[in-house]
Parts: sequence; structure tokens; C-alpha cells
Amino acid sequence: MTGVDEVQQARIYAEKFGLRLIEVPVTFQDVLDFQDDLMLQKGEPLSPIEIGLYKMAIRALDFGLENLITGSGVNFNCFAAF
Repeated sequence: MTGVDEVQQARIYAEKFGLRLIEVPVTFQDVLDFQDDLMLQKGEPLSPIEIGLYKMAIRALDFGLENLITGSGVNFNCFAAF
């Protein structure tokens, strides 16, 4: 099973616009580690992107960030606060 890897394109855009890109890889072990707790908190099954969003939010907190705009839904001007 393969997924879509957009990291290379993200690197190109980050370099072009002078942005710092922080990659947050998601592994199958992450799914095993986080899915049960996240499903209990949410009260329903997770969408495929939620483990990655969770890891991204944790990483953002490491940098002292409280607000994030992700590629998921940005087309619709969505804003996610963590």
C-alpha cells in the first residue's frame, strides 16, 4: 500500500518562499500508539488524516505555537487552533 508523498513539493515551495519547513512523519507505529486514545476522546472512528494532525499539533506546541493553518481545508479558509 502506498500513499501520496507531498514532501518534495513542500520543500520546493518552502525554499521558494523562504519558509521553514518542519516535516512530521507519521508511521504505522504512530497509528498503533495514538488511535485508541484519540478515538476515545473523539467518541467515534478517526479519519485517515487525524493521527498526522495530532502529531503536527504536538510538534507545534514544542515550538510554542498555539495556532496552525494546515493544508487540510485551507482551500476553504478553515483555521485550526490547538
